[in-house]
This record gives sequence, C-alpha cells and structure tokens, in this order.
Amino acid sequence: MKIVIAFIALLMAVLAPVSGFAQEERPANPVRILTAGQHITPYKIEVTFSKTVHILFPTEVRYVDLGSNNIIAGKADGVENVVRVKAAIKEFPGETNFSVITGDGSFFSFNVVYKEEPSTLNINMDQWINPDEGEKKGGSPIRVTELGEEDPTVIASVMYTIHRLDRRDVKHIGCRQFGMQALLKGIYVHKDLLFFHIS
Repeated sequence: MKIVIAFIALLMAVLAPVSGFAQEERPANPVRILTAGQHITPYKIEVTFSKTVHILFPTEVRYVDLGSNNIIAGKADGVENVVRVKAAIKEFPGETNFSVITGDGSFFSFNVVYKEEPSTLNINMDQWINPDEGEKKGGSPIRVTELGEEDPTVIASVMYTIHRLDRRDVKHIGCRQFGMQALLKGIYVHKDLLFFHIS
C-alpha cells in the first residue's frame, strides 16, 4: 500500500510542472495578429466638425481605438457593423488615426485629416475591396479569442460546408413549442471547437 501511495505522489510531482508548462502557452490576449511586422496600408478618411462620417463594415464591429482626442468615433446605436466618426475639435491640425477590428477577424486602419467639406460622408467597406486580388486594402486577418488557435477563414469554410451539405446525422433531438420547431441535425468537431447544425 505504501508503495502505491509513493508511486502516485512521485507521478504527481513529475506531471505537475508539465501541466503548468502547458497552461502557460495559452494566449492571454483576446486578439492576436497573425504575422509580426506585417505592414497594413491605412485608409484615408476626411472628417469635419459639423457632419458625421459613417463607415459600413461587412461584419459586426468588435473594437474601435482612437489615436487622439481630435476625433470621436464609436459604433452607431442599434447596429453592429456601422462606425460613426466626427471631428471633436474644429480644424484640428495634422493627422490622427483610428483602428477597427470586426467579427470576421479583419483589422482596419484609418488615417484621419480635417476637411471642412469631406468628399465622402458614407463609406461602404465592401466597395474598397480590390477586385483583381480579392484582398482588402486595409484588412488583415487576426485571431479572435472565441476561435482559439484556429484561422477565422478555416472556421468560415467549415460552417459553409456544414450548411451546404445539410446532412441529418442526429435524429430525434428537437423541440416544438409555440408554433416553432428546432431540430438538431448534427454535431461536428474541428480541433477543440464544436459545431451544432440546427434547423
């Protein structure tokens, strides 16, 4: 009996540093950029004190950061994918910047200058996509905490495939109430992520 207890104590002593080392490798930051030193070309935005510039993004906005107090910016009330930007100081000198991170894992950088009459008040980011290369001018894929270590484009591809195949691997799990019905059609695993196909 003493030999078994000694063996278990020795095993725990050996495995404790290994499990502690494995936990240290997990990222603590909610957002990580994929490539170190990658240059992102910023968009040029003109703002004024008396008008608001609205920027429409393809997916929901998760984060907005301002470079200075010369501008004010934030998500528009009631919508997830629109950022409004305005000059906080009339005719501020020079240039400032702000950054936006969206839910699809894109990072956008903007350089802002003051102009009394901006050339554009409403900007649709879908129109700033380069049609030849299919890449966003200022967008760069990043990693979102909810996706773990997986690339957001891989997750989008997995979800698209599940939706397109529309298989029914799970049967007899569902609910019908108040005139609505929900069925669980499949449960899929990719690395450490679970995907539930619900109809």
